[in-house]
This record gives sequence, C-alpha cells and structure tokens, in this order.
Amino acid sequence: MTGPGPVWLVQAFGSFLMFGPGKARYDDHILAVCEAAGLTGTLADQAAATVFTFVLGNALGPAAAASLSRKLSGDANAEQLMRDSMAEAREIASQFPRLRARLETPAAAYAAAPDDTFAFCLQALLDGLDAQLAPHEHRAWRVGE
Repeated sequence: MTGPGPVWLVQAFGSFLMFGPGKARYDDHILAVCEAAGLTGTLADQAAATVFTFVLGNALGPAAAASLSRKLSGDANAEQLMRDSMAEAREIASQFPRLRARLETPAAAYAAAPDDTFAFCLQALLDGLDAQLAPHEHRAWRVGE
C-alpha cells in the first residue's frame, strides 16, 4: 500500500461492532471537515462515507497480506508457496498486454502501486466532491490540509 491505512480496522470489521468513542470522534470530525468545505446534510454524509470507504479500501491489501502471513507462518514451505503463487500470477498477467508491460516495474509487486498513489487518488476523490458544491460555494480541497 502506498498510503496510510488502518490495517487493523479492516481485520476488525468482521469480528467486532465498530462503534465507540473513537469512531464517534472520527465521524464528528470528518463531518466538521465536510461542513467547513461547504457540504451539508446528505451530501456531507455521503462525502464522509466516501472518504472513510476509500481509506478502508486502501487498507485491504496490507490486511490480506498480514492475514496470509499469519496463515502461512506455521508452514515450512510458505516461502516456496509464495514464490510459486507469484510465478503463476506473472504467467497469467503475461497473457494481457498492459499487464505484461508492467511486469518489470514496481507495480508488479504484490499489492503494489506507484509512489504517491494514495495521495493522487484521495485528491481525485476530493476534487470530485468539490465539484458537487454549488459554484458560489466552490472551495478546492487539498490533500494534507
């Protein structure tokens, strides 16, 4: 993964109820950010859910890798199993021209993406939310604000 991500959160989603003071604090804060940007009511709720889902989605790859690592930790053949699986994945990818062209790049690594992909995608998402504002309320979002 190329950005921050609560890997533990993805793993916890299937095991625990995910509401408490910390989640309420986060929800209240993201709604305040949305409202300060000019989003209100349902649009603020949708924007908050969109950002949360985006971050959660970015944590899926590392969460899957952590889960697989735990699963294979007791297997003496784990490294060979991973090498074989990656070789099979490369063989399948080589049958598709756009994937074949990327096989020798960092993007070919398991759960990899180019540097700054998280920030790029988050900025694109925020730009899309910004487009939802009425023209007189237009405020550009910037990642890192």
